[in-house]
Amino acid sequence: MGVERRDASPNSEESVSRVHVRRLDAGDTLRWSWEVLGDRRELLVVALAVTLPSVVAALGISRSSPSAEPEFAAWVPWLYLAQLLATLVVWGAVYLIAADAVANRSRPIRRHLVAATKRLPALVATGIATGLLVGLCLLPILAVAAVTRDGGGGLDGGSSVGRGSGDFAFGSSVDLDIFPSVAFGVSPAVGLFLALVFGLSAVYVFQRLLLAYPACVIDRKGPFASARAGWQAATGTVGKVFAVSAAYVIVVGVGQILATAASNAVFARVGGWYDVTAALVGVAHLYLEGSRNR
Repeated sequence: MGVERRDASPNSEESVSRVHVRRLDAGDTLRWSWEVLGDRRELLVVALAVTLPSVVAALGISRSSPSAEPEFAAWVPWLYLAQLLATLVVWGAVYLIAADAVANRSRPIRRHLVAATKRLPALVATGIATGLLVGLCLLPILAVAAVTRDGGGGLDGGSSVGRGSGDFAFGSSVDLDIFPSVAFGVSPAVGLFLALVFGLSAVYVFQRLLLAYPACVIDRKGPFASARAGWQAATGTVGKVFAVSAAYVIVVGVGQILATAASNAVFARVGGWYDVTAALVGVAHLYLEGSRNR
């Protein structure tokens, strides 16, 4: 299952759209992603470079006393924003590296970074579009949370719920007309069940839309076209997408715990970022596998 390499040909930009992608199970997808990263050691340097802004930003954060709220210099938020955008560019480059590996070709990482930078606006828009779609699944949970907290009647702590609006103990006001079930009252058990149903629905939608990001970069699709392509690519493989995602979450979590235990902040930052990169390679293969074999 090793990754063979060849130089990019003049027509290699289009070749990935015609290549047949071998189907891998979840375990093989994990192994393949690490093999790809093993062939691209320069990503370690990129990972270190991406983490530098957060290290510099720490110099602009201070506390007047141990119990005081942290104070941020005016330039700190901008530095974090720059880091976020740089991270998205590198993630896009990783998707392209995975596409190269599938097509058995090799191109300089600089070329991928330039291509990913051009896709940055579309990638951000895709993130917003998919976030909105997942958010639609979570909206009913707000009603369920209000009902469960209410226990089917008025809110505790001196707050009240009327037919039109409710004032919560923390001082915010929520218009409950958009959630008619709140006005009629629902038992906490039913509320918990509904929260579970809508929560699982959000997880399901998120897993299917996870493949929208490589679709945006690799196939240069727009935000909603990327969401549609990712959804279609995940058809029949949602379980594998979830298994691969869960495995990477465990790997990243264990790595962070070990780094924290060793009090190695640099390893925690770079190692965690590198583990996430492996996840991106695996997600890109899942997208190519689902979109090229139909």
